[in-house]
Amino acid sequence: MNRSTFIGLAMFFAALVCCNALFAQDEVTILQGFDMNGCSKKLFSVSATKKVHFSRGNLQYNAAQDKWRFAPRQYEYCCEKNLNASSSYNDWIDLFGWGTSGWDGSGATAYQPWSRSASSADYLPGGDGTISLIGSYANADWGVYNKISNGGNGKGMWRTLTSDEWQYLLNKGSFANSTRANKYGFAKLQGLYEGMVILPDDWTLPTGLSFTPGRDPNFGFDINKYTINEWQRMEAAGAVFLPCAGKIWGSNYMKPASNGGAYWSVTPQDGNSTTRAGYLNFTKNPTYGVSWGVDGMNRYSGNSVRLVRDSRESHGEAFDENGASYKEFSVSATSTVRFSKGNLQYNAAQNIWRFAAKQYQYIGNPNTNISSSYNGWIDLFGWGTSGWNSGATAYQPWSTSETDADYYPGGSDTVSLTGDYANADWGHFNRINNGGNKAGKWRTLTNNEWEYLLGENATRSGKCGLSTIRTASKSYTGLVILPDDWTLPSGLTFTSGYGNEFNTNVYTADQWQQMESAGALFLPAAGSRNGTFVNFVGTLGRYWSSSYLDSSAAYLVHFSVAGIFLSSYDFRYTGFPVRLVRD
Repeated sequence: MNRSTFIGLAMFFAALVCCNALFAQDEVTILQGFDMNGCSKKLFSVSATKKVHFSRGNLQYNAAQDKWRFAPRQYEYCCEKNLNASSSYNDWIDLFGWGTSGWDGSGATAYQPWSRSASSADYLPGGDGTISLIGSYANADWGVYNKISNGGNGKGMWRTLTSDEWQYLLNKGSFANSTRANKYGFAKLQGLYEGMVILPDDWTLPTGLSFTPGRDPNFGFDINKYTINEWQRMEAAGAVFLPCAGKIWGSNYMKPASNGGAYWSVTPQDGNSTTRAGYLNFTKNPTYGVSWGVDGMNRYSGNSVRLVRDSRESHGEAFDENGASYKEFSVSATSTVRFSKGNLQYNAAQNIWRFAAKQYQYIGNPNTNISSSYNGWIDLFGWGTSGWNSGATAYQPWSTSETDADYYPGGSDTVSLTGDYANADWGHFNRINNGGNKAGKWRTLTNNEWEYLLGENATRSGKCGLSTIRTASKSYTGLVILPDDWTLPSGLTFTSGYGNEFNTNVYTADQWQQMESAGALFLPAAGSRNGTFVNFVGTLGRYWSSSYLDSSAAYLVHFSVAGIFLSSYDFRYTGFPVRLVRD
């Protein structure tokens, strides 16, 4: 054997030693197809009325650090390391007994993630074999009880599917449905990682790739084969991959080659609930193929966990739980941002900042009540009034001075809301209650960024237009801005510009929901305020930038029936709305 051949073989076998070594990257990396909190951008139906988002990888736990995370890559898993599970083990495990979230209130004897009791009776929440990991016992569900470090790091954000939901998702038996037909198939990645590919409801196959649904006993997991680069394209289009991670049975690790993939549900098995719980199981064995739910598995078995998130009306399908748009918007030739879910609002009496619940909502005339003690919401602010004592006389959100010099950060008329004075930017200084609740997460666009976003360049040309949204109770006029990656929903239209004033584009509430779900942004014509006088509500939209113009004015973007105007400006003391972004 020559030296080059020996080196090549050594490298190949080294890759096989640890299943999650190949192509692994830092856990903070955001995968294509998933948002910054590890939530799939695409949706997957799990019943006739419910859709979910999948997590970016299998659930993993480090006992020594008491830390939960999602696997850095969808196809990665921990292999034999699971045999080392203990209360002090300082590495990752990813095969868990049923209901072992760490919640000590379940009444089960074996409730810790490292539990390895070989008695199913030790894994009964409340000591009752008929109880599911829902309702009063929802904390026994790993995703409900724990903070996932790279999954938003908040409790109650995730959950595990029921047996019925697994069956509906994979179009099984009595749960067969047209939405999920032909939306799963066996696959092998890079010749190493075997598993199941699950496609979202809204699926478009990337150009040049192929996908064969289901399984074929003659090909096993080789029915669909992808290189890592090809898989990244599938993933970017929304595909989910459940790896064959094996299972723990007693003190033995059952390798993926013979045991495939086993994923828990939160449901006891019908007919044998005292010992077994429902699970999704898939192997290349032509006798068993894909089976789940009623087949069940002993509760002490160490199986994989893949979490999901429900599609929550509170933040809309187009925004994550921190209020950031999934879609990106270019604000220069080299940078993109994600917009907030609504205009910025403030309650002085409670000292709370929040985003409007809907993109098209605004406060309007109640802004006349602005004061340091007003127990209501305002959304028209003087320039740089974040509440940070920047050296300006008027720096509080309730400031109504009509003297421009009172709004100079640091007392200087040549300072923008950036750099040393970034805290004068509302989003940088404040915790937004429904926007992640941490300072430093948001900011206001500069004038140059507004110009690029709404200007005539190859990326952004034709992507903004005046519009009206008509709900059952009210019509809202404003400006629609489309993301870089835009596909118009079927049956709808969009016209850029302002040719027919605010009627250039008119949408019902249902139509707007489709536009929003596809990534469209809406800036309402929220009016303006001079002192305590509010006007132009519904006819004028002027949104602050973080850039100053001169001793009396700062830059903003301006739209009305007359058009969309860039590099506009107005007096610093005027109250205008603020729409924040995240880099």
